[in-house]
Amino acid sequence: MEELIPKHQPTRQCIIGVDKKNPIFTVFREIKDQRLYVYWGHELLEVINDDRHSADYKLLVARLYNAGLKKKNLQEQFDVDPKTMKRWANALKEGDAQKLSLVLAGQSASRKLTEQVRCFARMRFEQIYAKSHYGYSQIIRCEVKIIFGVSLSGETLRPLFKELRHKNISNEPTAPEEQKPEKGCECSTAESDADSNNQAKNKETVTEANRKQSTDLSPAQPIEPKWCHHLGTLLLSQSLIDITHLHKTNGWILKQWMACLFSGAINIEQTKFINFEDLQCLIGQTQSTLKNQRDLLVKIADKALLKTILRYNIEKNQADQKRTFYYDPHT
Repeated sequence: MEELIPKHQPTRQCIIGVDKKNPIFTVFREIKDQRLYVYWGHELLEVINDDRHSADYKLLVARLYNAGLKKKNLQEQFDVDPKTMKRWANALKEGDAQKLSLVLAGQSASRKLTEQVRCFARMRFEQIYAKSHYGYSQIIRCEVKIIFGVSLSGETLRPLFKELRHKNISNEPTAPEEQKPEKGCECSTAESDADSNNQAKNKETVTEANRKQSTDLSPAQPIEPKWCHHLGTLLLSQSLIDITHLHKTNGWILKQWMACLFSGAINIEQTKFINFEDLQCLIGQTQSTLKNQRDLLVKIADKALLKTILRYNIEKNQADQKRTFYYDPHT
């Protein structure tokens, strides 16, 4: 007798079967299309991808864990540590969507270089690298710390900056090719001259007839937004202008130091945290080198300047008091 050999070998195998603790749920793994088939009794409940890193896979393990299935069977068939399964199951029972997403994300949830930080770094790199090829990494990392509250090292952003630099070099515009002269029209030069004269006359008549037409105030080029630090110094711009007049030749450095004080730098050493490129856009001439700042301080530091500054502060306080009005209910 010939042996009965099935034509098609089954590719779906049962990995979770029924037992005393689980009389209902069965899970089959389809090897061909790499999917998991979950049955509730004889009815198909759901079909998910057999991918250990997918959220559906982790949620299925959490639901089976909460249903009371044997932890050993779940660990063997789904290749998940019991502590991890318990963490997934507890997060699912609490019902907090944000906490559940963090738990399912695993170690990647605690990464500092998130997609939002990467998008911000790309945007700022295109703006800073176009102006200067130096110091962009430190500037971007400081901005990320201020906005996202995350401290990143230079090595963390180095692969991203390398990719952006390569892309920037490859996208540099090439020299435009010389445009070929267009072929002349078939009409005679006399006719073309006559047409141009008629167009000029028509343009003059239209302009004279429409003298009250609205002026085109649209800019020639679109204005691009610019990220600027220390923008709050503009609120005290009048005081900074007054300080500039206290010294004839080096009043600008007094204005810079006062702006740095407003920005939180209480001495020259702390001015290294100031973004001088943006500060220059706000107040004009600046000096970022620490040594040059110290030399200027030694040069202009004398008793006459200190007296002038003290007199300016006294007069400023008196003027502020005169502009202050008090309300006395007894008068």
